[in-house]
Amino acid sequence: TNGLVVREAAACCLPSLLVRGSCAAEGVTHMENGLLMEETAEDLARQVIDACRHREALKKLGENAQRDVYISWETAIGCAQERYAQIIEEQKKPKTDRVFPVVSDLLEAAIRLQEWQEELREKGRGKSEKG
Repeated sequence: TNGLVVREAAACCLPSLLVRGSCAAEGVTHMENGLLMEETAEDLARQVIDACRHREALKKLGENAQRDVYISWETAIGCAQERYAQIIEEQKKPKTDRVFPVVSDLLEAAIRLQEWQEELREKGRGKSEKG
C-alpha cells in the first residue's frame, strides 16, 4: 500500500499526521516531511495544537512532503506491478523449493540443540566426578 491519502496530501504540499510505526507512516520522518504521533488522544491533541501554533513550520513540512513523500501514479503502479510479478514468480516455483530451506534450518537447529544438551551432560558428569 502506498498510503494514497498521504501521497495525495503531499502532492498538494500538505504534511500528514500519522501514527508512528503504521504502514501509512512509511517514508515519513517526524518534523521533516510530516508529523508522527503515538496512538493516544493526548498525543493527537498535542500534535494538532502544536501544528496550529507553528504554521510556518507546517508549510515547510508540506514542501518537504511534496519533495520526499509524493510519488506519481506511474511510480506507484510500477511498484505494484513489480511486486505482483515477484509474487507470481514465487507461486510458479514448486512448493518444495520453499519448504526445503525451512526444513534444513529446523534440522540444523535440532542438531545444535542435541550438541548443546550433550555438552551440558558432559559438564554435569565432570562435576559429579570431582565432587
